[in-house]
Amino acid sequence: YEQTDDVEADRVAIYELGLGRARVLSMDGRAEAFTRWYEGEGGPNAEVAKKASATCSTCGFFMKMSGAARRIFGVCANEWSPSDGRVVSLDHGCGAHSETDVRGRRGDWRQSTPVIDEGEMEVIEMGEIRPKVIDDAPAPSSEDAPSAVASDDDASAPSSEDAPPAVGSDEDSGGPAADTPSSDGDDRND
Repeated sequence: YEQTDDVEADRVAIYELGLGRARVLSMDGRAEAFTRWYEGEGGPNAEVAKKASATCSTCGFFMKMSGAARRIFGVCANEWSPSDGRVVSLDHGCGAHSETDVRGRRGDWRQSTPVIDEGEMEVIEMGEIRPKVIDDAPAPSSEDAPSAVASDDDASAPSSEDAPPAVGSDEDSGGPAADTPSSDGDDRND
């Protein structure tokens, strides 16, 4: 590696060299690790990868690694994936791809047309509303029936004496109206 003016490139080179660490993997050691990862459960030959509809290279949960491994590997960050938190190759697949949707499943039988037509409104004229009479109570016996004659203690009950006399009845002649003077000047109290 040689030093360049690009700070990011220099940082990767320093990281790759392992400056500050006593031991680092050699190129052969990294190649062996990459081969092991690629041929293992995180590679394209895994059973789950063969059944997957899309690869990790196009998944939104795929986080690329840095350095030389960046071209081939990344880490899965999908919590619902069986590969979550593991190193996977770009051509690996797990079935939990970020673009995977559940297909709409057809029913087991053909849907018939609805019996109720909800598209049209039917206007109904309502008749007179009568209160509902609930006749669950037994008929009152003669002992339970209230008396027809009002007692003297019941002051709130109207009596026949409180009612105004009918016009042309016999009570017209003997009532208090007979004591009033007539308008023609006839004075009976003389």
